[in-house]
Amino acid sequence: MSTSATPDPRKPSMKPVYVGAIIVGGAWLTMLGITLVVFVNACESTVARWGQFGDAFGTVNALFSGLALLGVVYAILLQREDIEIQRVDLKASVEAQKEAAVAQASQARIAALSAALAAKKETAESLEEAARHGSGVTKIKDREIGLADIAASIRKEMLEIHALVDAELKKAVQEYKPEGKA
Repeated sequence: MSTSATPDPRKPSMKPVYVGAIIVGGAWLTMLGITLVVFVNACESTVARWGQFGDAFGTVNALFSGLALLGVVYAILLQREDIEIQRVDLKASVEAQKEAAVAQASQARIAALSAALAAKKETAESLEEAARHGSGVTKIKDREIGLADIAASIRKEMLEIHALVDAELKKAVQEYKPEGKA
């Protein structure tokens, strides 16, 4: 397994910046060398001559100011690209969170219905067991009702809950099918 990091294809390369810096530095050193050679060989050491020497770099200052402006514009363009990439990534993240919320809500509904179904099943089985081993009748609000009848009523409720679970599962499957295969 290789642990080397692969570069992000969306992130712009810094290679042009380094190449530009080398070119600018080389140009500056070349201009300095040429100016020094010309002024040292062709002039006497007077203050006026050294003033002219400094003035000779006015053109170079303009050149570097222009290059600095180009660097600022390039940085702004890179930032705009990065912001657009972040915007796309954020939009994708929001969509994924929405899908996850829908899936979680569906999963919670299915879990609640399944828990209700299990509770009803347990109640129906308990009532059926009590009906087999006991009198089979209970009194509710001064009415005698058979435990088997109550269990049958609960079994009908279980069928309704089971139908709800099936409907919720079908709905969930439809929501997560790819659009092209629907």
